[in-house]
Amino acid sequence: MTFGWTLVHFLWQGAAASVFLAAVLLTTRSPRIRYAAGCFALAIMALAPMLTYAWLGQPGVVRELGPVTLALGSGDALSRAIGGTGPIAWISWLPLFWMAGVAALSARLMLAAVSVHRLTHRESTPIPDDWLHLSERLGLTRAVTFLTSTRLIGPAQAGFLKPVVLLPVSLLTQLPTAQLEAIIAHELAHIQRHDYLVNLLQTFVETLLFYHPAVWWVSGVIRAERELCCDQLAAEVTGNRHQYAEALLAVEVMAGGRLAFTNAATGGDLRQRIARLLGQTERTGTAAGMPALMIALLLAGAMFFPVRAQTPPTAAPQAKESLSFWQTIDRWHRDFVRGTGLMSRSSKPATKPPMAMAMQAGKVLAYDKWLHEDVVYIISDPETKRFQSLKSDSEREKFIVQFWQRRDTNPATAENEAKEEHYRRIAKANQKFGTASEAGWKTPRGRLYIVKGPPDELEMHPERKSENWLYRSPREMFEFKL
Repeated sequence: MTFGWTLVHFLWQGAAASVFLAAVLLTTRSPRIRYAAGCFALAIMALAPMLTYAWLGQPGVVRELGPVTLALGSGDALSRAIGGTGPIAWISWLPLFWMAGVAALSARLMLAAVSVHRLTHRESTPIPDDWLHLSERLGLTRAVTFLTSTRLIGPAQAGFLKPVVLLPVSLLTQLPTAQLEAIIAHELAHIQRHDYLVNLLQTFVETLLFYHPAVWWVSGVIRAERELCCDQLAAEVTGNRHQYAEALLAVEVMAGGRLAFTNAATGGDLRQRIARLLGQTERTGTAAGMPALMIALLLAGAMFFPVRAQTPPTAAPQAKESLSFWQTIDRWHRDFVRGTGLMSRSSKPATKPPMAMAMQAGKVLAYDKWLHEDVVYIISDPETKRFQSLKSDSEREKFIVQFWQRRDTNPATAENEAKEEHYRRIAKANQKFGTASEAGWKTPRGRLYIVKGPPDELEMHPERKSENWLYRSPREMFEFKL
């Protein structure tokens, strides 16, 4: 029965590890710290059963389950004393149920591993590595193989000793070069961080400790924070967070899933990832995992309910009451697992459709573009702070309407002349001053053109490779080096 008691003790041990992670998630927003805390919590979960089994196997050790106390060797006697129907008899069956669950999940993982091997060796085609500069920026020294396949619907990374990046054909043909590089930088970040190996170990822990909801919650947090960490690295390498966010949105529309044992740029909550990329506050991981955490605490707390098995009971109703209690706990556990899809990695919790997620993420991009591109030169600091503090889309839309109304030079007309002139200047700046590497509105001349309009006088100085812009009211002159 030592192994059965080990499985039972992990109920409170896993709950304690998940409480530690929940505390970290509530106190920090750094993806790297949250990811490290998640890995630490999962490592504690993996070590706890081994240490518990070794401790319980020592001669003379007393097993305790809340008020239930058993000396080694007395479990069978107590089980017979209560008619073989109480929680003690039930514990002797736990290893059989555990082995059945592990066998089922192991078979599924083996099929996934075979599928990945077939994809990388038979159903894909090598392509040239045209992204060596991205590897150098990430400090990646290992050789990376790039493969393309018609079977894939989203990018992925597989392999540890011989890493490969898998790209769908549609991605190579439909994404602009800059966005494609941003997605590839994300996959290379997984290789640089050794995420494939961590994900493999993580999957083994999930298989062995599948019966505890907290294990699946902690594992989900690790995967979500892993994607955020790679997003940060990819954005740093490409140098354009907004463009990288647009690339994620484009890939999400094309992709709908990924194989096990792989890391993909489409993992995690898209809305949360884009919001974090653009510096906006977004509710993260803790709230979504609270049901699993609460069930974990319930299962752990059940161990400390008064089951009253210290002395052999003399009346049958006591055995019936113990059986009813444990059946109730088991039913709650099964109902929760069935409802949330935590028991099997193949059953997914209910999520929003990819197109709905894309539309929500598109709104985030639109508001960010309005603030940081459209009106970045004319909006005041108090207005910026006010806009960033708004919580709903309706509030943001109302703010934008009032923003342009305050600047309308002729409110009596149906048109907003100030708004129309502003966007006309942006378009003209992009047309006249844009380069291959920089949009016109970002250049010094484009900025001045948007704020003050065309100059009253223009002086060209080819010998100095410069030009002067003169304004009469107020009288100002600006010199630009060409």
